[in-house]
Amino acid sequence: MNIFQASRQESIKKLIEFGKMGFYPLFDESWMLGLSKNNSPMSQKDQERAAGLLKRLTQHRTIERQKTVLFTMKETDRELVMKTLIKLVEGKILDETPMLH
Repeated sequence: MNIFQASRQESIKKLIEFGKMGFYPLFDESWMLGLSKNNSPMSQKDQERAAGLLKRLTQHRTIERQKTVLFTMKETDRELVMKTLIKLVEGKILDETPMLH
């Protein structure tokens, strides 16, 4: 495995761990409110696009650089990234606490 792939994996894992604690360091509060209003499910095309956007985001190691990348994204792309990260956090929480199923 490539050293850069390992750092990308670690970056996503850290963001998921933060999310499990209710802390989303990359997201502005107003974005979260806007996301709650737009609660439509993601299509397969959206999921593929979100995977590419997450890859682009995790190319950067620091939270500040990742936040800068997220701020420069179009609103629709940003929402895809947010939905994907929230889904990953939700999945992790459900995996760790099966009594919530």
